[in-house]
Amino acid sequence: MQIKELEELIKAKEVEYNAAIAKMKQNMQLEYDKIKLSEDKCKETIAELEKQVNNKSDEIKKLAKEGAQLHKAIKEKEGEIVRLKEEAKEVRKEMAREDIALHALSDQQQRVIEELKGTVADS
Repeated sequence: MQIKELEELIKAKEVEYNAAIAKMKQNMQLEYDKIKLSEDKCKETIAELEKQVNNKSDEIKKLAKEGAQLHKAIKEKEGEIVRLKEEAKEVRKEMAREDIALHALSDQQQRVIEELKGTVADS
């Protein structure tokens, strides 16, 4: 009977062995599923971060373009200011010439008035 007992023992061990292998496969599958899930989450996170980076890159490009436009507008305004200062300088010169002419006319008018007073007084 020893052979029969050994055969039964071998069959029992085979069942245990097969159950242990099945349990290991199941545990390995669970671990694989966890890793796969974690990998999928990582891929989603990476995709989201890449999207954010692209959005920030677009924002930076937009701001750089706006900055360049503002810089150009500032340069144009600076040129306009220089031009207006030159015009103001010319206007001041013209006003000074007109002021001198006005004083000369006023002096001449005063002399004419004095002459007329003298002529009227003589008559």
